[in-house]
Amino acid sequence: MSSRWMRLWPMGSQPGAPSGSVAIVDLPCHDSTVCLSRCWNSHAMRQVDLRVTLISPERLNTTKVFDFEQETNGSVKFRPAEPVEVELEVVKTLRLEVWDVALRRIIAVAEMETKDLEKRRHWRLLLQDPLTSEAVYGTAPRGPDSLDRTLRPLNRRPSFLHLLIQVSEPGSFVQETPSSASTPSTASRSEVFRSSLGSLPPGAKESTGRKKVMLITRGTRGDVQPFVALARGLILYHDCDVIFVTEISWRNFAMDALKDLPEDRVRFRPCGGDTAQRVNTDLSRNFLSFGQNSVAIQALVFSRSEVEFFESEGCFYHWAWEEKPDFIVFGFLLIHVAMIISEALTIPVVGFIFQPHREIEPFLAGNALEELLGPMRQVMGGPKFIATLQQVMEKLPDKYTLRRAWATHV
Repeated sequence: MSSRWMRLWPMGSQPGAPSGSVAIVDLPCHDSTVCLSRCWNSHAMRQVDLRVTLISPERLNTTKVFDFEQETNGSVKFRPAEPVEVELEVVKTLRLEVWDVALRRIIAVAEMETKDLEKRRHWRLLLQDPLTSEAVYGTAPRGPDSLDRTLRPLNRRPSFLHLLIQVSEPGSFVQETPSSASTPSTASRSEVFRSSLGSLPPGAKESTGRKKVMLITRGTRGDVQPFVALARGLILYHDCDVIFVTEISWRNFAMDALKDLPEDRVRFRPCGGDTAQRVNTDLSRNFLSFGQNSVAIQALVFSRSEVEFFESEGCFYHWAWEEKPDFIVFGFLLIHVAMIISEALTIPVVGFIFQPHREIEPFLAGNALEELLGPMRQVMGGPKFIATLQQVMEKLPDKYTLRRAWATHV
């Protein structure tokens, strides 16, 4: 039996690519001194290459490099090149790395299984930080919005890599000339590519007559699984369409559980991050294990429960603006993020929360010292102390805080 093959190009590098089409939109400028000086120069360019690695359990991994051609305001185009050719029965995963030529290191990465890539002709992959897996953003924090909510708001924009896919049997490839295809350009940035990915242009409304619900969640399996059940119930019993937004690591788990539903009724959108990877480190496991007997550590964990996920605010905001749901359902860890999106885009929000009390279970005193510390533990484990500590954590200087970026109090 003949093997099936897939060809892959970064958008703009394929034969007959439309003029102005680009592969990456909203590429960030690194925060080093060198790059900061270049960012202030409107004529400076950040040179990056794209390295595509074919990961196979049966063969040695191979890598193809697409060379940089030009960059304008965060939009990157690569030189015309031969495609990456992938034998689908052999290669299981593609890892796409964006390398800074000057710094000689990876600045963004995307990874996807070939069985998913072959399902569409066009793909828009969220670029993530290679160390933290958080989404990469390419614009400055939010400025004042236009009163016209159909226009793109000026908050941080997630960076996307646009790909062109062609699947065929060996020897049957035809030369691609997709001049009429909708492609991202330096002028339109991430807005143009929307219709080819199952979303509508700004201001448009779907004609299905069904309610569109966006579910946003982050965390471990215990934070994601209830939303999978909720998505099923909304589709089967309330005739809703669902946009499921969470970490890319939970994509297969969520979509496999919903695969018996009509394909057009549920869409997955990534928000960046990998909580499971973070909590499974030795340091995290030891910290959480020791914290079972420490009120102070548990109070600290409670207070950081939302701050840890502020990085995804830009993605949740982006998808809400793009998909325009009728309402948003959020979990325990995204209360402030949901409130900001609701206020900025005038979208109703509903909490889907299984932790109604922010209290720590009291400890039984095992000795005289623990009994003496009982009143202090009771104060530290109470909701008022945790709420105060949470406000302190949200105001601490960090890589990104909601208060600073939105100039608002939440």
